[in-house]
Amino acid sequence: MPGPLSFAIYDDDPLERLKTQEPDRICVAGFPANPYGEFLADRGNLLDYNAPFLEYEFDISKGQSDGPVLHWVTDDSLLVIGVYHFDVQISPPINRAIRIGPAAAALLQVWAKP
Repeated sequence: MPGPLSFAIYDDDPLERLKTQEPDRICVAGFPANPYGEFLADRGNLLDYNAPFLEYEFDISKGQSDGPVLHWVTDDSLLVIGVYHFDVQISPPINRAIRIGPAAAALLQVWAKP
């Protein structure tokens, strides 16, 4: 049954495991500008991470900004670990998300209260 997504603050250790030992376990989903109104998702690998960002290998479309970056913990369990931010226009482009840290988690908890 659909419902709210859970989120997690991952320190570097789980991200390193995700990067090196869990291939194809990151997903970004959303409604891009073109084709308008069509839900799209793509899944792939975590390439890198640092204090503010997560970087992943798969392409995202314009308009999917603010979509969740999900870690497929198991086939029926997802955690939001970032928020899609932008692709850095270098060659090759880098797809990047804001990593959920303590400040973002506190804000999400405030927004989630009824």
